[in-house]
This record gives sequence, C-alpha cells and structure tokens, in this order.
Amino acid sequence: MINSNIYQIPLEIYKGYRPIISTNIPKSYTNLIEECWSQNPAKRPTFDEISDRLINDRGFITEDL
Repeated sequence: MINSNIYQIPLEIYKGYRPIISTNIPKSYTNLIEECWSQNPAKRPTFDEISDRLINDRGFITEDL
C-alpha cells in the first residue's frame, strides 16, 4: 500500500508502483490487469482487444461469473 497522500499517488504510479494481485484471481484476469497498467501505453490493450478477450477467452468464465 502506498503511504502517500492523494497528490503523491500519481507520482508513485508513474514510478512503477502497482498493488499486489491476490493469488485467488484467475490468471486470465491477472494478465489483463497487468497489461492494462503497463508503464508503456503502446503495450496496453485497446478497448476492442479487452472486449474481444472478455468475450472469447474461456479463462474469464469462472464459477462466480
């Protein structure tokens, strides 16, 4: 957890801080989350790519969903 005020959080994110993802989260979700918060914007998936993965990747279908 970042021990910062609201104004320092963007700087911490810029420096590469990312929260730890629970091991209970399915790998498909973990991979997508990590791709979406890539430091390099060119490596982030587009909305269309995200939508396609959510629809077509069976790894997103879980007992809860």
